[in-house]
Formats: sequence, structure tokens, C-alpha cells
Amino acid sequence: MLRIFSLNGKIFQPMLPRTNPSRAAAQDKLWSKLNVKADEVKHGPAELEPLAEWVRGIGTAEKLDLLVQQSIGRLFVETFTATEESVAAARMVLKAASSSNVLRMLWWRISGRLERAKTLLASMVNGDLTGVIAMITARQLIVDGLHKMRQLAADPALRSSITTDAAVDECLFTVTNVVARRRPPARSAAVPLEEAHSSS
Repeated sequence: MLRIFSLNGKIFQPMLPRTNPSRAAAQDKLWSKLNVKADEVKHGPAELEPLAEWVRGIGTAEKLDLLVQQSIGRLFVETFTATEESVAAARMVLKAASSSNVLRMLWWRISGRLERAKTLLASMVNGDLTGVIAMITARQLIVDGLHKMRQLAADPALRSSITTDAAVDECLFTVTNVVARRRPPARSAAVPLEEAHSSS
């Protein structure tokens, strides 16, 4: 796992021990950035409209992957533009992290495909390894959540009866077999990031 989530001998910060100063500094920096973004999201910024359209039933699964990876990438680089190649690279690394196929893993390592995939993603976020792992794992979590949102939105009766907290619980996912561990059920989408950070 550490070999997969490393690049040029440098382990991605989220994979480092919790006591590692580098991990703590990167985590604090990201939380600060996300808290600013959280305030902006409450006002429904225009850049989220394509995702809202997808939830309303417009667009394909392939389009969603691009939209989500681009939204994540722009947390790290404002001009980030997702491509089919960058989405494929993220999928490949995630697949490698959850695969038990030794022969496939050996081939990916020998051929250099896995390293090239990580190198491509790193080059798109100026080498920020936190951004790389976000595009790999968080992308899939958000995609799964938006698929569930689209399913809920397509049912008028359910949409009008479900509470905000229940909808949040339905639409949050974790990749339990990669690097995330299941967290307690979310209480509300409105919980400040600072509070979540202090309790983690």
C-alpha cells in the first residue's frame, strides 16, 4: 500500500503516521483551505452548477468523472482541467490499491504504468501529493455520492419526504478497502469543518 501511495520515494502525506510533522502541517493547510471553500459553497457558486445539472439527470457517468476530478483539482490549482487520461490514471491507482491480483500488480510495476499514472496526476497539481491522493480516492467517494443524489432526486416522493440529515447519510461513502476507515454517520451537511477537524 505504501508503495502504491508514494511517488519518487516520497510517501503521500495522508499515508504517513499521525504523529509525523509533515502530515500534520499538510492536513492543517488543507483544512484551512477547505473551510474557506465551505463558506463559498453555501452560496451555490456557479462552478458547481454542472454537478447540480448532473444530479438533475443531465449528462453521462463519464462526464461526471471529469467534472468531479476537475472540482477536486481546482482546490489545488485554480486552472486545473481534468482529462480522460487523468481520470483513467486515478482509476488505475485506485484499482491497484484495492486489487489482490498479484500478477496484474507485478505487470503494472514492471511496465511502469502505475508510476506514469501517479506522475501524470502529480504534474497536474504542481507535485502536491495530497492533491494526487484526493484525485484518486476522494474522486470516487464524491462520484458515488452524486450517483446516489441523482437516484434520490429522480424520485419525487422520496425527494419531498427525506430530511437533510438522512440525505447526507445516504450520499456519503468511504473506500473501506483502501486508505479510509468508516467514520461515524454525518450529522448534517452544515457541520463546520473546524468542528469535524477538532473531533477527528
